[in-house]
Amino acid sequence: AADPRAQQLLSRFAAEVPVGASSRGLAAFASQYLDSLLCYGNAVGEMVLDQNREELLGLYLPPLSHLSFTPGESPLEAVICTGEGQNRRPLPCPELILFTALHPAPGQVTGQSLLCGLPAISRVLLQIYSAIGKNFERMGNLRYAVTYHPTPGDSTDAAVVAGEISREWSAAMQAAAAGEIRDFVAVGD
Repeated sequence: AADPRAQQLLSRFAAEVPVGASSRGLAAFASQYLDSLLCYGNAVGEMVLDQNREELLGLYLPPLSHLSFTPGESPLEAVICTGEGQNRRPLPCPELILFTALHPAPGQVTGQSLLCGLPAISRVLLQIYSAIGKNFERMGNLRYAVTYHPTPGDSTDAAVVAGEISREWSAAMQAAAAGEIRDFVAVGD
């Protein structure tokens, strides 16, 4: 605001406006409103006035379970009602109500929660994790690599060395099949 006094009043209002029974400030209202919108697909906020309708007493976020939503006279209008059955009636002062629907389906007034997509996302993630696990079992779990490079002056019989490597390799693979891990310790390349 251009007027410093007006800016001071706006800042004070934004920080101190009562929100529900236990919160204060527009940040608290926005947080609760957004939480309702994301979790339930709909959010409703109400400006609460004094009896003379002259002063704003606070902001209120009513429980969505106490409300119902119907299309209005035009497709651009939503009517928020309270009560059930024959006792259902529109809220008396719609100009004091803020209503938001998150991604309503065509022709619908109410929105869709972000949580409604969780089962599909969970299925995709489980398939990905399962594929990663299978790939790891098949190729990624390479614990063993054996190379033998005899030195030019090595007098050890190659058949004896190959037999020893084969026996140890076979024992390690049988142990791995039983769930036991054996490590090879080697020096060199």
